[in-house]
Amino acid sequence: TAGRGRRGRRWCAPPRSSILMSIVLDPPDPLNTAGFLTALGAVAVADVVEQWTHQTARIKWPNDVRVEGKKVAGILVERAGATVLGIGLNVLTRADQFPTELANTVTSLALLRGDRAPSRVELPELDRSCISRALIQAIDGWYDRGHQQGPRVVHDAWSERCEAVGQRVRVRTLNGE
Repeated sequence: TAGRGRRGRRWCAPPRSSILMSIVLDPPDPLNTAGFLTALGAVAVADVVEQWTHQTARIKWPNDVRVEGKKVAGILVERAGATVLGIGLNVLTRADQFPTELANTVTSLALLRGDRAPSRVELPELDRSCISRALIQAIDGWYDRGHQQGPRVVHDAWSERCEAVGQRVRVRTLNGE
């Protein structure tokens, strides 16, 4: 009922169309950084998007998961006593349900799959409960590897998917560019 993104932006979704989840974590100091947790969330979400669409998911730094240049998910890490990893994933949202100003920049798993399965491979029905379990399992897997190997464990998977690697980027902050 109160989804939000970075810088106070709202994440809106029609009822029963998306996964809007918050996971409370208690990471040890080496893993308790916004950078690691955002990368962990983005890589885990990208893994699940690829699993359910058979399409390549990319990460737009720092916290968007996109397919073919359109945002399908966002990650938000917040700390207020506990560390919370928030995920918004568009699952069943139809094109006409997105705000007009976002229509050309966002997508959903349903839209990515269209009427056909890529490579003629059967894809399972889009079930938000099953996808939520897959997300939790993916996050748990990366989180466990982080405990065992340290925060750099997500580096290669994140770098392979990052759209900005090798590109010039402009970063705008409240203090300027």
